[in-house]
Amino acid sequence: MKADYHFYKIYDYVAYNSKFAKYTPSPGHHVPPGLELSDYKINLDEIRHQGLDLEINGHILDNLFFYIGYSFLELRNMGGEPAGEEAIDERAKHRVNAGLRFRPLPNTILMLDYRFQDKQVAHVYEEVPPGSGNLISYDEPIDRYHVFDFAIEQKLNLSKILGDIHIKEATFKFYVKNLFNEDYENQRGFPMTDRTFGGSISFKF
Repeated sequence: MKADYHFYKIYDYVAYNSKFAKYTPSPGHHVPPGLELSDYKINLDEIRHQGLDLEINGHILDNLFFYIGYSFLELRNMGGEPAGEEAIDERAKHRVNAGLRFRPLPNTILMLDYRFQDKQVAHVYEEVPPGSGNLISYDEPIDRYHVFDFAIEQKLNLSKILGDIHIKEATFKFYVKNLFNEDYENQRGFPMTDRTFGGSISFKF
């Protein structure tokens, strides 16, 4: 078991201020020369950052191994700036990683992995159309998600099967990513892949 707690006071934390900026060029909005985008980013007076990371791993049975990890993150804006309230939503508060490794035979491993991420908000900034100088921003809420991955790994001792050859061992792996075809998005708000099947072969010389 492993546990880690951290706490920081961060002064002059850089944050996007696009929603509240007064000097963002756009059609119909004149900005005094030299002030363009000068308040598009600002320094927040103080952000308090605290987090907790827990990790546990071990054997349930001789041939059954498990691991689980949990992360908690909390950001607090201490200065009262509106942009600071948006900044604290950019990171998910809770994350979980867990998995099982089962060895039914000496050279066969079944692997099940699980990932969870809490809801968060991605702040998207775009120039529309590109090269126009017209900057727009919007929030992209990202829902919490649960994702499972599954894999089977099989090792073959080729020296025993084929005799005296240069390749000693081959490992075959078949996997399924996003086993239950969960619809979810990454930290930037872009859709992630659907259920994916794959395989790999590696050799030990």
